[in-house]
Amino acid sequence: MVSRCPECGEVGVRVVYGGPTPEMVEAADRGEVALGGCTVDPGVPSHVCPVGHSWDRDADGWPSWLDVDDDNRVPEGLVVRSRSGEIEGRTTGAPRRRCAAKNCPGWFLTVSWETGQLIHICSQGWAVDPGSRNIRVTGGGEISARFVSPPPLGTPPLPPEQWPAPEQLTGKGWRINPKHARTRSDALRRVDEHVARIAAMTGSELDEYVAGIEAETAVRDPQDLLDEAAARKQWKYRRN
Repeated sequence: MVSRCPECGEVGVRVVYGGPTPEMVEAADRGEVALGGCTVDPGVPSHVCPVGHSWDRDADGWPSWLDVDDDNRVPEGLVVRSRSGEIEGRTTGAPRRRCAAKNCPGWFLTVSWETGQLIHICSQGWAVDPGSRNIRVTGGGEISARFVSPPPLGTPPLPPEQWPAPEQLTGKGWRINPKHARTRSDALRRVDEHVARIAAMTGSELDEYVAGIEAETAVRDPQDLLDEAAARKQWKYRRN
């Protein structure tokens, strides 16, 4: 979202605080950001224009460190950490919207957690690190950041055995396809079943099993495997 100077109308750039990285210094040289020093004091400006006027765009309650586009969409794939720091999530790229709680001045940010839960977390219960742009839940529930709520403070995380398998968290925003989703416990169960089948084999059966794997990988041309993978992908696309 473009932020214009309230005094002269010129387009401003974001003021970055904290120890600048080499990339940030280069961005400042290009005029894409302004360096604001290593400390962040109350009332410091969030933007500055080419003329030198500065202002704070946090007046509407949205953190100035977290830019949104003209459609109010938050960048997809930003790292989000739970209140304890033990659970990780990603922003989905959905538009920000006002918190639904009565009289709450916060904004909702849509997060896909590694627990498989999609939750709108209120800005009254999370903060942004200006340097890394990582987001951290600071109040309310562990992953819900539900601040205006009676106990147990919003939706709690699912038990780990109900979390989706890591490979199901696809894309920058960790989208989960419900048609193909399976939990980590499902994946572990399948591995256990496969290991049990191998453990139950006799010596000759095991030799035959290993020989079959070696023969299959030895005689197959790599290009054939790539062609088959492409064909399967096309078949799945047409099926869906």
